[in-house]
Amino acid sequence: MKKKCIFSLLLALCLVLSLGGVALASSQITMPHVTDAVGLLSNEEIMALEAQAGQIEDSYGCAPYILVVEDFRVYEDTTDIFEAGMNLYERWELGHGPEKNGLLLILSMAERDYALVTYGSVTHRAFTDYGQNALREQFLDNFRNDDWAGGFRDYLDGCAWLLEQARNGTPYDVDTAPKGFNPLIIVIPLVLALAVCLVLTAQMKTAKRKTEAGDYMVQGGAEMRVVQDIFTHRTVTRQVIQSENKGGGGGTTINSRGFSGKSGKF
Repeated sequence: MKKKCIFSLLLALCLVLSLGGVALASSQITMPHVTDAVGLLSNEEIMALEAQAGQIEDSYGCAPYILVVEDFRVYEDTTDIFEAGMNLYERWELGHGPEKNGLLLILSMAERDYALVTYGSVTHRAFTDYGQNALREQFLDNFRNDDWAGGFRDYLDGCAWLLEQARNGTPYDVDTAPKGFNPLIIVIPLVLALAVCLVLTAQMKTAKRKTEAGDYMVQGGAEMRVVQDIFTHRTVTRQVIQSENKGGGGGTTINSRGFSGKSGKF
């Protein structure tokens, strides 16, 4: 247990020094928005992401964080990366303002785990369950291809977009997500069906009408057989399929500690 505490303190120190210095404001240590303890990002990429995250916090009063570690279990005594994220968020007093509005994206490289942890009323309004699902799909495709900088840029771009939607009075949710109509969904199948019909029609042009009964007889005669199937009973097996979307009917699911979010593999 003591060893884990030491590791946690060392990581906190890395967080403070990751940008090359300690920022002091009102006698409090300001944690950087971006911390890469593994070395996935270059210094230039970290600086660009830090600037982007800082601009989002200044504009919307919600601080987005990025944390990359080798194995989250080294820093927290838990096997649940989402619980580890909640613990770190509270211990390091992350977030903006008195309500600590913000969100933390953790990547743990040992087994390719991730967690998206959100906190605060401003954050919960903007990052609904539906919005969180859309946001993680935006960066997970990059991470699956080991595109780390691109994934973090998409994450921050998605954060800014969702916060802007909430500011405009329409948080991205089940009922407010745009339901666009793509005419290609109908046009393409119709064109393919028309092409198939034209090919079949062309093949049938060589067919000639047969006028004699003998024309329909098979050479060598015809053999007739009777095959009879008797239906006696049937067996039906039913299986319940559980839905992965726990958000269901919209809104934001907040746990007893005041957090919301998602976790999984990438």
